[in-house]
Amino acid sequence: MLVLLSLSLAVISGCVALGAGRPGDVLGLVRGALGAQALLAIGASLYLAVYVAGEDDYRSNGTTRWEAYDAKGLTLTAIAMGLAVTVLALALVAWPRKRFLPALGLAGIVAAALIFIAFLANTLN
Repeated sequence: MLVLLSLSLAVISGCVALGAGRPGDVLGLVRGALGAQALLAIGASLYLAVYVAGEDDYRSNGTTRWEAYDAKGLTLTAIAMGLAVTVLALALVAWPRKRFLPALGLAGIVAAALIFIAFLANTLN
């Protein structure tokens, strides 16, 4: 989660650098950060989905975390946000628009926070 958060901040900083007048130098770095952000967001979302579908270690009776904890809405929101960040980041890699970079950076920060909170909500007894 921390790496996804850091990459989201890197996307925002890259946007500031793009606005500073050196777009040719920074565009490759921003595309790399966007690609990494997309991979981490999809990875964290899928890992959360697999984690929640797994057996709750505390109960050890075959009950999944999805069934055991009342965090279904939060979990679905976190996974959807992670997937949305992935799609938008990949779209911006293909068609860079610097006016959308700050929004994507903020969306990445929100996705990282939601995924982290969803992990906690599906862990706490």
